[in-house]
Amino acid sequence: MLSAAGTIGRAVIFDGDDAYFQDSNIVWIDNDETIITNKYLYYLYNQIEWRTSDGGTISRLYNDLIRKTEVYAPPLAEQKRIVAILDKFAALVGDITKGLPAEIAARQAQYEYYRNKLLTFKEIT
Repeated sequence: MLSAAGTIGRAVIFDGDDAYFQDSNIVWIDNDETIITNKYLYYLYNQIEWRTSDGGTISRLYNDLIRKTEVYAPPLAEQKRIVAILDKFAALVGDITKGLPAEIAARQAQYEYYRNKLLTFKEIT
């Protein structure tokens, strides 16, 4: 799904679970997952700087612009590899319980390494 007004171009993956949406400002995209995966398309659409209509009180993203947008669809294996990297990055950035402790542990190890290097020198006599 893509938002077409307000938060223009914000992408969300519809996972098929029962949900209720009453909004004419959402664009549902039914893509062929044998060509391009939903998750790859999600990341791709979140990177596009959508051109919106001007002149009205609310900017809009129209279906025609989405249809005309060309996307690069690498082989499925490559899409899955890219998605795995982006998922891992999103988890590290977005989940403070994973990313921050890992960063603190890395900096602690770095500190201990250099501290030990500095404290294990030969005494000058």
